[in-house]
Amino acid sequence: MKRSRCFLSIAICLFLVSCFGDEFESKKILGNYYLTTTDGFQNNIYIDFKLETGNFVGVVPSCVFSVGCSKKYIIAKQHPFSYPANIDSSLTNYYILHVHKKTLVPDSGVLGPLNLKEFQFKKKELRIEDVEFSMTIR
Repeated sequence: MKRSRCFLSIAICLFLVSCFGDEFESKKILGNYYLTTTDGFQNNIYIDFKLETGNFVGVVPSCVFSVGCSKKYIIAKQHPFSYPANIDSSLTNYYILHVHKKTLVPDSGVLGPLNLKEFQFKKKELRIEDVEFSMTIR
């Protein structure tokens, strides 16, 4: 009897500790697109698409630091990120996301990573007007 109580107590403690270790934070950008981070780690910010099930699917990897949008597109600036907290701020990648309301493949409309020259070319090709980067992290 004592062994089963001890086992049950350990199992409950492990369950409770696991609940506190994975904080998930998100901030809506547009439609079903969200800026997200885990563990409150402000350098590990990425863009996810929220499915109808409530689950999130990654669309743009970390470390997103600035986002702007129009009705059809989301533009993101990103510094490459490698675990644990190594950010290459000397390099800026650009992503162009075609906004989907519903999709089975949310990353199908993503162009990037692009350097500045490629981004400007694609922006002109897609006739994207200047977008104000209204969400800047840091």
